[in-house]
Amino acid sequence: MIELARALNLMGARIQGAGTDIITVDGVEELHPVEYTIMPDRIEAGTFMVAAGITQGNVKLLNCNLSHMEAVTAKLKEAGLEIFPEAGGVKVIGPVTSSPWM
Repeated sequence: MIELARALNLMGARIQGAGTDIITVDGVEELHPVEYTIMPDRIEAGTFMVAAGITQGNVKLLNCNLSHMEAVTAKLKEAGLEIFPEAGGVKVIGPVTSSPWM
């Protein structure tokens, strides 16, 4: 909902309170087109991180923000994965030795 409100506000909407219990929408005459990139999907990114661990693989996730995924990255590091920021994204390397998932 917050991402939608951000995009609509950039288009000229007047929306306040997105992400709270009370959302206020003031009508406007029209909206104008904008280019907007939504936040990357954290669940999808986490799934690829887990896949790297299970397959002992090596992946680079583009446009992935680690600050949005602190809980999952902490657990995956605990399981032996290497996770670190890299230009344009995040590098995930599965454990080369025996995995706790196997």
